[in-house]
Amino acid sequence: MRRMTLAAGVLFCVRSSHRRLVLCHAFVDELCATGFASAPPTAGSTGRASGTHQNTTDNALVPCRSRSPLTYISIAALLILSSVSAAQEPPLILPFTTTDQIVMRDGNSRRTKIIPGVIEDLAGHSVVFRRGGNAVEVFKLREIESIQFGKSGSFDEGLRQIREHEWLRAIASLKIAETTEPRAWVVREIQASLAEALRAAGKFDECTQVVERIYEIDPTTRHLNMLPLVWDERLPPEHRVSVKPEDLKSPSLLRQLVAASALLQDPAHESAASAVLQALKTGPRAGLQQLAEAQLWRLRLLHPETIRASETALWMQRVRDFDRRQRSGPDFVIGRALLAVHDYDNASPSLLWMPLVAPLDPPTTAACTKEAITALKQSGRVAEAEQLQRSLDSVQPIK
Repeated sequence: MRRMTLAAGVLFCVRSSHRRLVLCHAFVDELCATGFASAPPTAGSTGRASGTHQNTTDNALVPCRSRSPLTYISIAALLILSSVSAAQEPPLILPFTTTDQIVMRDGNSRRTKIIPGVIEDLAGHSVVFRRGGNAVEVFKLREIESIQFGKSGSFDEGLRQIREHEWLRAIASLKIAETTEPRAWVVREIQASLAEALRAAGKFDECTQVVERIYEIDPTTRHLNMLPLVWDERLPPEHRVSVKPEDLKSPSLLRQLVAASALLQDPAHESAASAVLQALKTGPRAGLQQLAEAQLWRLRLLHPETIRASETALWMQRVRDFDRRQRSGPDFVIGRALLAVHDYDNASPSLLWMPLVAPLDPPTTAACTKEAITALKQSGRVAEAEQLQRSLDSVQPIK
């Protein structure tokens, strides 16, 4: 009678905490009625118990009548309480918190919606995004208004210094950020900003090396626009990348492209550079194809008297298919070609793309801006030309 009272007391405590354990009452009664319990075999055991055979290497059912009835109650109580403890443990999944978010355009409306989550990867032109509940989605960058994510202090400082044209200070900050950032996709974003600062500071070879590191991990990267390509052969040599003819045969496709852009206007290497650009134009990577194709348009500028209106119309249509970040150089070439044939109205929009949408290095951007001012004046838009001139005059020198 005493053992049943103890069992009932244990059961009452358990049921008050968790009703689903009511079946343990029957388990206690069965233990008490049969006198059997699960226990390891003792020394000298024959492995037989009330006609039940069990190999002695396993836990065996053995007679327990020699034990006190309270032992059975203790075993049952431990089983019950351990079950309650497991049932009451806090969940292993922590609450979903994040500093990442994407801002999406809401269909055809002008409204946007903010989606919190975790950016798992940002490569090519896609974002791998995990929301709460571990649901993973892939978004195209063209569908996204903006991306926000946590940045280190050195990364933030480098971006601020780029905005203020403090190129050398930005290089130092971003190199620190690159070595301390654990997220691989953020490292590539840091490297892209580092390449921008290096190119602006005239460190063209180091800039190429950084973009090569990005391309090695992400062959479809959108950061090819950070390469120090030559888009205006009229710039002073110190404002253009210096290469060797051997670079046209480099194992690196990016270095081939940079070298071809630098040697294209050189009569001694024009043929070899053109051949490299033709090969890259038919290669497997869309970004390289676009840049190589636009570089070949520069050959026509070497002989502007041969440019036809049908050519420039085709180029303007073609550039609409380019990544918007890669349009600056190609639009500069188109604008120069349109100026050469005195089509000032169409030249202005092409030449304004670089200074207003996606600036390149300061010398190239300044040259493009000057051409845009000329096109605006020639098309009768004097006020816009004067405003652009004031913007050009306010550009800070390299720091």
